[in-house]
Amino acid sequence: GRLTFITRFRKVLDQTRKTNAGDYIKMLYYSQIGCAECCDEHNFRMTTDLTQKIVGPEKSKCLQILSSFISNSSSSYIAEMYETIDFCELLEQDNVGAFGVLKAGLKGDKVKMGNDVKRR
Repeated sequence: GRLTFITRFRKVLDQTRKTNAGDYIKMLYYSQIGCAECCDEHNFRMTTDLTQKIVGPEKSKCLQILSSFISNSSSSYIAEMYETIDFCELLEQDNVGAFGVLKAGLKGDKVKMGNDVKRR
C-alpha cells in the first residue's frame, strides 16, 4: 500500500542525496507538498545538515522542508535543529524562509525550540 511506496521513495531519496544534494532537496521539497510523510526524521536531519552547506534557491527549499516538518511533527530533534542552524545569520540576510522555520517552531500548543534560541 501507501506505506510501501513511501518507503521505496525514501530509498530513492537517499540514493539521490548521495550523488546530488540539490536534486535531493528538489525531490524532497516537491514530494513533501503532496505527501508530508515523505519527509521523516531521517530526511529532516539530512536537510538540517544540508541547510548549512547548500546555497541558492535550494537553501530556501531546505528551510521550507524544515518548516513543513516542524508543523506536522513532534520529533525531539526539532529543538536540536534550531541549535544547529545559524538563524541569526539567515535573518541578517533577510532570508524569508528562516522566518517560516522560526514561526513554525513557535506555533501551536508546544513551543518546539529551546529557550536559548528564543532569547536570541
